[in-house]
Amino acid sequence: MNLNMAINLSLDILAITIGVTTLLISLIYYFKSKNKLMLYYIYIEIVVILYLALNMTMNLNLSPSNIVFYPKKICLMFVFRNMLLFLIPLFFHTAFSIKNIKTTSILFGCFSILNTLNVLSPWFIDFETKQFLPGFYLNYLFGIGTVIYLIVLIFCHLKKLFDTRIRLMLIVFCALLAIFTPLLCVMDYELIFQKKLILALRDISFHSLFYSVWNILFLIFLACYIQIKPIQLTPQMEENPFFGQYGITAREKEIIFFMNQGLSNKQIGSKLFISELTVKSHIQNIYKKLNVGNKMEMIKALNIGQL
Repeated sequence: MNLNMAINLSLDILAITIGVTTLLISLIYYFKSKNKLMLYYIYIEIVVILYLALNMTMNLNLSPSNIVFYPKKICLMFVFRNMLLFLIPLFFHTAFSIKNIKTTSILFGCFSILNTLNVLSPWFIDFETKQFLPGFYLNYLFGIGTVIYLIVLIFCHLKKLFDTRIRLMLIVFCALLAIFTPLLCVMDYELIFQKKLILALRDISFHSLFYSVWNILFLIFLACYIQIKPIQLTPQMEENPFFGQYGITAREKEIIFFMNQGLSNKQIGSKLFISELTVKSHIQNIYKKLNVGNKMEMIKALNIGQL
């Protein structure tokens, strides 16, 4: 094993370790809060960890002078990518509570499935001559288009977020996407054609670097914003039988608690570390479940009184 392989292996192990740590913390928070957004992030973590594990097995089989070509592993690598091209937009659609979220998510899901079928088709890559076929370019077109869409989506919603630190983290994420995407294209070309275009990109595990930086940022986010300890509700709120009767979730209980204290939607978002749009979406769901039209009717329906 040469120096480059040793460095790449260390980066892969570091990235997977950070990923597993983040996954475990995310699972703890999800089981405490039943937060749908966290569930989507857990799905993303699982897929990326599998992707990195696959990437590590491919790196372990690289020799200094030649790259071993694994058709099945390369196809599986693109399948994982297509899963992420559905899950990551779904995460941000939910985070920003965009309109027509179901329609948009179904659209991305269909594109992801079609691209996965495309990867498994005979018009993706000619593995004997090591040439890209039309299906490969279609796959990349969808991938690059999704990255551009994510960057535009994030920047369109930055002003609506209450905390400058969250905005900064999302800007860093967009910068990472903008830097990593072209590097990934070059790395794929070098892997399949066994040629070096820029320095020695195929000798550097950019996948692991990108994932490690992003997960470190997300761990900071968890530590600063998503407190694993849930909001302490009053016994009256905890034992209220109407919550179970109307199917009120743990997050909706917290929002009702703060609404009853007279907090505005922006203040509630600041308390719960979610956007104001997400708060409004939760309130609409609460009103729909209770079949009421305003806060006073909600309080009366739940019989919670002034806390």
